[in-house]
Amino acid sequence: MRESNESFDKKDEASVIANEASELKNETSETPEASNAESPVEEPKAEEPKAEEPAKKDEPKAEEKPKKGKKSKMPLILIIVACVLVVAVAAVAAIMLAGGEGNSPAGNEVSGTKADYSVTLQTAGGMAMSGIDVYVYDDAELDNMQDYAKTNDEGKVSFNIPENDGYAIVLSGVPKGYNVEESYSFDGKSAELTLTSALITDEELSTATLGLGDVMYDFTVMTPDGTEITLSEVLKEKDAVLLNFWYTTCSWCLEEFPLMNELYGEYKDNIEIIALNPLEDNVAVGPFQQQHGLSFPMAACPSSWSNTFGVTGYPTSVVIDRYGVICLVESGAITSKRPFVCAFDHFTAEDYNQILCVNGIGDLVTQIKPSYTMDSSEAIAELINVNGAPVTYRAETDDESAEY
Repeated sequence: MRESNESFDKKDEASVIANEASELKNETSETPEASNAESPVEEPKAEEPKAEEPAKKDEPKAEEKPKKGKKSKMPLILIIVACVLVVAVAAVAAIMLAGGEGNSPAGNEVSGTKADYSVTLQTAGGMAMSGIDVYVYDDAELDNMQDYAKTNDEGKVSFNIPENDGYAIVLSGVPKGYNVEESYSFDGKSAELTLTSALITDEELSTATLGLGDVMYDFTVMTPDGTEITLSEVLKEKDAVLLNFWYTTCSWCLEEFPLMNELYGEYKDNIEIIALNPLEDNVAVGPFQQQHGLSFPMAACPSSWSNTFGVTGYPTSVVIDRYGVICLVESGAITSKRPFVCAFDHFTAEDYNQILCVNGIGDLVTQIKPSYTMDSSEAIAELINVNGAPVTYRAETDDESAEY
């Protein structure tokens, strides 16, 4: 009996332990069941045990070393990138901004006090040169650049840089045909630079594309009577040259030629007219000139010259001033004397001021006004009323700027 009681007790104890284990198991499985009750669509998380598989539990341990390696490499990479950025920024700053006190060459320390410096750039004819790159270096050795900028529409540029008596100025982007020195210097804190120009002689005119503001290429043409005309030789004696592109059957050319011929007689000492025919040869040019009694030089020229000057219609006139610069391009016939007179007076004036006629010959007509002093309104009215017509004449304004 004792043995059986003991056996019973042991069974009871085993039963209690089994029941407790069963309850414990039920407690741990409540979360998935509750989750399923709240979200019927969600399927039981039968795969959750996979998250506890030994292989996955071991994964963080397997990654511990790579993570340590990444932590040790990232700061090094960041440091390298930062250093590269610092060097790049410093290089850009040295080129684009003032170099500062420590950037001057050895033996030429730049003071920390800054001052305003200015550069004015113009042609020999007094025309402002815009869009030209101006660089300022610490000295004539051109080792260390302080600053740079482009000239504005007035041909000016200014810099606020450390004071230095030895700055050197370098120009870049100057159009072909202008004479540019290796460097220039400031006169105090300003520099007024004048660039001379000369006809381009090292290239053929046929290979060029020219327009308003360009320096002209030298050329030679032969007239029907065998006379050679060279542009550079003509400009040694004349103030300007008018190139007129035409052909023999051009009706508007025939309309324009008589006026040109009349004014050529008045201005030929100071201005030359050369009529160039790119469509026909001198066999056609000679008889035409004789037939119409034209006294200015006429000659055939290469057909490519019409492309050189962008000729799209005839006649087209191109004026080259005393400095060899194309200052006027007029497409179409000029059928009255006044535009010719205004243009010729402008280009042959002793106090000639170089300008580019962006709007054609009209720019010169509107700028030049008669200097004649008008009579009084009463005197003009008397002339108008000579036949007894009841007309009253008066100026638009009473001041000196009145226009009649």
